[in-house]
Amino acid sequence: MKTYKSDYCDCTCRDCRRIASTDGNGYPTLCDDCAAAGCDANGDSACLSPEKKYLTPHDYEMAMHSQCACNVSGLVHTLAETISRVWNEAHRDGHGTDWVNNHPLVRLYVEQLQHLCEADYHEAYAACRAAAKAGAKAEED
Repeated sequence: MKTYKSDYCDCTCRDCRRIASTDGNGYPTLCDDCAAAGCDANGDSACLSPEKKYLTPHDYEMAMHSQCACNVSGLVHTLAETISRVWNEAHRDGHGTDWVNNHPLVRLYVEQLQHLCEADYHEAYAACRAAAKAGAKAEED
């Protein structure tokens, strides 16, 4: 049986990689372990230990190492794995989007991504716009 990302537990920690059942509408529910730990899909991720829930010195070391990265997909995957911990700290300390957007760890990853993607913004936007229009036209035909 092939599993899709939507088949996984809907816990906000997003670190729970367990297969979950679905509700009556086909959406994933919490796995039994997360439900027993008191997690919910819209708030606290009680299933995580503090070292997985909040940023660690290792996360900051990885952000510094990101400055040597030459692989956009590796940067994106690592930032995606880390950003939930940045948000957990933001929620814990009463911060919001601006705080997360300007967090030093996030800034290092984003700066390196920008460095690796040397394409002009306007050229990239125009290329995406053209591809989107071509796709929409192909769907109409």
